[in-house]
Amino acid sequence: MGDVATKEAFEWAIGNTDAIRASGEVSRFMDDMADFKRGRNKTDVATSVECYMKEHNVTGEVALAKIGSFVDDAWKTLNQALFEKRSPPLPVLQRATNFAMSIMIIFLDQRDGYTNSKELKETLESQFVEHIPL
Repeated sequence: MGDVATKEAFEWAIGNTDAIRASGEVSRFMDDMADFKRGRNKTDVATSVECYMKEHNVTGEVALAKIGSFVDDAWKTLNQALFEKRSPPLPVLQRATNFAMSIMIIFLDQRDGYTNSKELKETLESQFVEHIPL
């Protein structure tokens, strides 16, 4: 990573658990919502959606909406970190944010583009191959 992987960058990543955690939350919750929609195998562990349903005695739709709100909250945390005056080493924060954005594309509309990569082909083509009409 060149001059991005500095001691200061690692200290920021260790000390700023909010932004790093938010990036992980986006990943975890988006994957769990897609897994819940797809259905689980007998060997799969319970998703956060299923745990929320059991803990709060609610339907799948209610749990999906709540977990979706957790994703929104995580994005608010990431966006706030991007605009704070005590700016961290920006390249490190950009990588955490870019990771979260890529997860959003992979699990767009609660589909599992990671497991079923053919579903992701259309999205990637529209982003990187097809011309934008002017």
